[in-house]
Amino acid sequence: MGMATKYALSLIFLSLASAAYPAAPANVCQALDDMRLPSEAIPSDGNDGQYKIEWMFKGRVGLGNTPGRFRSILPWSVAMELPQNRLDQARIDIRSIRLSVRSRRTGNWDEVSYDGKIAGGLFSKEVGKNLREADLDVRQNTRYFSISADRNHVMHFWPKGARLTIEPDDVDGIVVSFEARMNPADYRAGARFVMNAAADYWSDNSARWDNYRTNGDAGIGRLKLLMPYWRSYNMTTVDSATFDSCV
Repeated sequence: MGMATKYALSLIFLSLASAAYPAAPANVCQALDDMRLPSEAIPSDGNDGQYKIEWMFKGRVGLGNTPGRFRSILPWSVAMELPQNRLDQARIDIRSIRLSVRSRRTGNWDEVSYDGKIAGGLFSKEVGKNLREADLDVRQNTRYFSISADRNHVMHFWPKGARLTIEPDDVDGIVVSFEARMNPADYRAGARFVMNAAADYWSDNSARWDNYRTNGDAGIGRLKLLMPYWRSYNMTTVDSATFDSCV
């Protein structure tokens, strides 16, 4: 076998290996920042009893890389009004939702991109009670999703019917990311909201919410401002020591 042939075969092998075992997500450094830095702003009533929840002030790891009895995972996000908001109704655009899970056994990453529909609801501002009060209006075009936002609710969304099955003992890191922006016209009119990225473990792919008995969060990223241009929102359960280039 000639050198040229060997070289060509080597390139093919490397290409296949990269496709089967992707490298760490490109946004992992941003995800680390979104876990260790404080939230950019606190939602309305964030400092009183109604809204005083730890992850609203800074991202935090929940179950992390130890799902225990949970066997599936799903990314999610919430958007909330800021005290400076001047608009009753607004729209938030979302695109490029991704979930990456690293195998403890192999050290390789498996990435899922969510291009299908998203689902969600308008929830009570008493966040811990998880009270859904109305459906989230979701619109979709070929470039992004658009969801409704209002000043009286917490907007909560997730990829529809898209939980990823996991091996609980094989999880060694999670990264969730997506891009979002406030509708530019609504921002100019005074819409001011924050948003984050997060993920929940679930008992299985079909389990329903049961007062936190069928699910638990892997981690929740910090709240970041929604601007009239695209920004990245992230969460990770890995630590900075794993990625020295980020430090």
